[in-house]
Amino acid sequence: MAATVKPWACIARLGGIGDNIIVSSVLPHLHKDYHVEVIAQDPQGCVFENNPYIDKLTIKKQGDIPFTSAEEWQGWFEKRGAEYAYFRHLSHSIETELALFPGQTKFYWPAEWRRAHCGVNYLEYLHDICGVPYEFDPRFYPTNDERAKAVQTKSIIGDRMIGWCLSGSRIDKIYPYSAAAIAHLIRELGIPVVLFGSPTSTREMSMAEEIRKHVEHVNGSTTGLQFALPKWTVKDDGSIAVDDADVKSWPIRRSLALLQQCDMVIGPDTGSMWAVAMEDIPKVVLLSHASPENIVKYWHRVIALHTTTVPCYPCHRLHSDFTYCTPNKEKNAAACISSIPIEHIVRCAQAALTGQPVQARSEPMSMLTDIWHKLTGTTESAEGTAVAGQAATPADPSAPKPVIDVEAIVQNLATQKGGGGNWRTSIVDLLHVLGLDSSAAARHTLAQELNVTAGTDGSAERNEALYKALMQKLEENGGKVPDSLKG
Repeated sequence: MAATVKPWACIARLGGIGDNIIVSSVLPHLHKDYHVEVIAQDPQGCVFENNPYIDKLTIKKQGDIPFTSAEEWQGWFEKRGAEYAYFRHLSHSIETELALFPGQTKFYWPAEWRRAHCGVNYLEYLHDICGVPYEFDPRFYPTNDERAKAVQTKSIIGDRMIGWCLSGSRIDKIYPYSAAAIAHLIRELGIPVVLFGSPTSTREMSMAEEIRKHVEHVNGSTTGLQFALPKWTVKDDGSIAVDDADVKSWPIRRSLALLQQCDMVIGPDTGSMWAVAMEDIPKVVLLSHASPENIVKYWHRVIALHTTTVPCYPCHRLHSDFTYCTPNKEKNAAACISSIPIEHIVRCAQAALTGQPVQARSEPMSMLTDIWHKLTGTTESAEGTAVAGQAATPADPSAPKPVIDVEAIVQNLATQKGGGGNWRTSIVDLLHVLGLDSSAAARHTLAQELNVTAGTDGSAERNEALYKALMQKLEENGGKVPDSLKG
């Protein structure tokens, strides 16, 4: 009996490192029934190399695909797709759909609409387009030789190392206090920090120089600071000159292979972070335009830190400048990512490296934690874990929980504020009395944390369900809540 010949499937994705690694999640499903070809662009398409679920990798260089018009470009893919039994063109499947450009009308639609329609998980969205099950596994696959060289490099650096990804592709993915955070990590944890970035990015190479100078100034030397970057010099005018002979010393695949050998990885939502998303490595991701639901829902061992005080977060917008992005006070980065305190990052790293559990999503910076802090005046969260992964010992289950008189505390705060509105029934007024963000975005975050799905964002039904669920959670964790507040 003749063997059945599998038909061919093709995935086309012209995008960055993260875009490509996200797409890799659908490939194992397709490979069960098809031979799989992937069409990608140079140079980022190299992350598909050595993927066991790809039978043919086609890398397109600039100009290989005609682009005198968008119709001509799309027509090329449409014609190519006719050659396969299964074809999906996934370019712009995340950007333009879940992360919006200023050139799109949707970019200017109300924040509530953007959060409702763009706030879905990236992996789920792609799997739906491709019609494959919700079994997610975005991966970067180093070769045995790449892995061996990475292990050797790590052995030179030390027994343990922390990887720090410098920035993403846009201004909102720059954490402006990286230098101070890295100096703290080296000094307080005594573990080398390795900087990862793009050797062709002037911005990232300049960041590396700023970090080097700061660490040397604050710590007295650059001991403990390492670079997965080419050598550079500083010109008389202060600009950075990368050593031409060394510029190719850290290609994309070598960097990602070494990143996977780190004992912890920290950074904004970058393509490099996606290379370790499913690895058994603790991660701290600093979110800006995207939500935890978008990014880290299925990641392994991750803490997602994000603002709870900047009203425009999450905006689901891609920013090249500050025209539509709220800047921080220094005007050098987005306000949302800048509001993540250095001490939170350091404590998260310390907690993970000392064996404390690393929770998924954004619990360390959660609305629940903030509410509990306002009611108790402590940094302990309503879940019994420390704020931002602070290295605290787990609560003794046999010890009695302190009684927190929710009504009395909030009434006192309301009196100080001149009444507090309808805080006994309104979640908006309650958050206002507590001095917390009561915006639709904040309530959306709280709904995710409390698993409240009743009604739509901002509706009376959702707000009532939020209030009731919050009182129940406070009572479960030692709060004294009278029946009059339970709804």
